[in-house]
Amino acid sequence: MQALVGETKGTKDADKTAYLERETFLRAEVERLRVELRTVEGEAATEELAARKKKTKAEQEVQQYLGEYDVEMAAKEKELQNEKAVYAEV
Repeated sequence: MQALVGETKGTKDADKTAYLERETFLRAEVERLRVELRTVEGEAATEELAARKKKTKAEQEVQQYLGEYDVEMAAKEKELQNEKAVYAEV
């Protein structure tokens, strides 16, 4: 009976040691992954900001080109109307 109690105690101690080692390892792994997550989130935020700036700049360029196009087309339309008026007089 004493042998069984001793064996059980030894197994219990070994299991407890293994559990504590595993717990320590997993806690360290969780902390490492948290640090990695913060790093990835920071990088993602930086990339998103850069993409937003690029998008805003592209939108501004398009607006500028559209403004220039509208001015040019208004000038061409005026020129066309003048040509039609001259043609109508002839």
